[in-house]
Amino acid sequence: MHGADGWKEVLDPVVARYRGKVSRIYFRADGGFANPEVYDFLEAERIKYAIRLPANRILQDRIGYLLKRPVARPPNKVRRFHANFSYQAGSWTKSRRVIAKVEWHPGELYPRVGFIVTNLSRPAERVVAFCNKRGTCEQWIKEGKGAIKWTRLSCRTFAANAVRLQLHALAYNLGNFLRKLATPDPIKGWSLTSLKEKLIKIGAKVVSHGRYVAFQMAEVAIPRQMFQEILRLIGGTAAAAAPRASMRRPCSCVHHQTTGGVRPNASENDQISPSIAVRTARGEGSRPRHPPVLPERRKSAKIHAGSGFIWRISA
Repeated sequence: MHGADGWKEVLDPVVARYRGKVSRIYFRADGGFANPEVYDFLEAERIKYAIRLPANRILQDRIGYLLKRPVARPPNKVRRFHANFSYQAGSWTKSRRVIAKVEWHPGELYPRVGFIVTNLSRPAERVVAFCNKRGTCEQWIKEGKGAIKWTRLSCRTFAANAVRLQLHALAYNLGNFLRKLATPDPIKGWSLTSLKEKLIKIGAKVVSHGRYVAFQMAEVAIPRQMFQEILRLIGGTAAAAAPRASMRRPCSCVHHQTTGGVRPNASENDQISPSIAVRTARGEGSRPRHPPVLPERRKSAKIHAGSGFIWRISA
C-alpha cells in the first residue's frame, strides 16, 4: 500500500473547509506525494506547494557541477549549494520548477542531495526552509507519541479507538497551549514530557479542613515564584479570551497571610509552611474565612506574590 493512497479523499474536505476563509493555502509533503495528479489538483485549487521529488539520473545530470567535490581542505562546517531549473517528467503535462539542494558534510565522502518540486516564486533557500518545516511537524507527532502515548489504542472497536485518539489529541493541544501561552521564559523550551513530569504529575500532600482542601506541593523542579507566574499567565489568557459577562464561575486569588489563620494548626503541629497552598471551597454557600479581605481581592482578580497564595473558586 502506497503512503499517498486515498490522498484526494483526505485533501478534498480540507480544501473545502478553508476555501474562502483564508487568503492562501500552502501544502508541503514528502516524496510519497510526488504524483502529477497531486500537482494538477493543487494548481487547480491555487494552492502553493513544495513536495519532495525522488532523485533520478536526469535530475542529477542537471546539477552535475555541484556534485564534484570542492577543491582545497574541507572546512569544519556544512557547505550548502542550491540550484534552480525547470523540469518535466515523462508523466507530467507541463514543466515545473525544481529546486536542488546539495550539502557537503565534514567527514563524508559523498554529498547529500535533495530535490523539491514547487510552484512557489520565492528564492530557493526559502523554499528549502519552508519544506524542511515538514520535519518539524513530524517531531511534534513524535512528541505526542512519547508524552501523551496517543498510539496506545488497545480498544476492540474502531469507534472506541477513534474517540480515544481524539482525547489524546485534545490533551496534546491543552499541553501545547500551556507551553506556548502560559509558561515563563526559563521553561519556555521544555518538552511536553518535562512539563508533565515536573509541573503536572508531581507529588502533593492533601490537607482537608472544614471549609477547604489544601494541596501542599514541593518545590523540587518548579519554585514557588514560577508557579505563581504560570497561574498569572493562565489568568491573563483566560481574561483575554472570554468577556467579563460570561457565565464562567468567578475565580479569585488572595494574598497568603502567614499569621492570619490560613493554616491555624501549622504552628501547634510543627508543620512546615507549604510553598504553595491551593484551596478550593467545598459545598454550596460556603463562606471565606476572611470576609473583609476576600471581596476586595476578588475584584482585582490578580495573583499577589508573597510567601504563598490561595486559589479560591466560588461555589
